[in-house]
Amino acid sequence: MHLTLQYLDDQQGHAEQCLRTALAAVSMQPLQLTLDSSCTWANDVSVVQPSEHEGLRRLQHDISRALVQTGFALRVGERGWTPHITIARNSGQAAAPRSLKPIRWTATEFRLVRSHFTYPFRHEPLGAYPLH
Repeated sequence: MHLTLQYLDDQQGHAEQCLRTALAAVSMQPLQLTLDSSCTWANDVSVVQPSEHEGLRRLQHDISRALVQTGFALRVGERGWTPHITIARNSGQAAAPRSLKPIRWTATEFRLVRSHFTYPFRHEPLGAYPLH
């Protein structure tokens, strides 16, 4: 299960080490999240969403700031970021009723992941950063 905090265009060469260095400087305590709503968006993606959490917003902000300070162009602005976990694409309304029985999730790390959009689609973990 993952919740995307930021998205960059594909990076090559020295960029991966710069990303690792920038992310290693981000510090945050583990986050106690509550997943308590779901919906299907207009683009036919069904998601589960956490309740509002100041620490999660701060983590997203701190990661974004570290990347911008390192010279990366962000694809997701803070105002355009909606915390969510994708549960289905082309889903035909796969989401459960809008209100869910709360699911508790303790986030103990964030990760640097490269997504490969060619067949077969896959995620390649590049680094993990503990929250402590």
